[in-house]
Amino acid sequence: MDQMALFDVKEVEIEVPQTVKSPLECNKKLNSQAFVANQRLFAEYVKTIQRQNGCTWFEARKKFFEIRDQ
Repeated sequence: MDQMALFDVKEVEIEVPQTVKSPLECNKKLNSQAFVANQRLFAEYVKTIQRQNGCTWFEARKKFFEIRDQ
């Protein structure tokens, strides 16, 4: 087995649950633990899409909504 094969990353399709909302969509009280938790989860999904596609935050954010709303 080639040692470089250990670093081959297979692209994984990301699934975004309908429950993950952007901070603008979130109806939780600002600065509540629920709002902050949702904001962090949203950011993690967008960053994952960004890394996987090598795109900007705004492009990844757009793709987030496309994936989630399918």
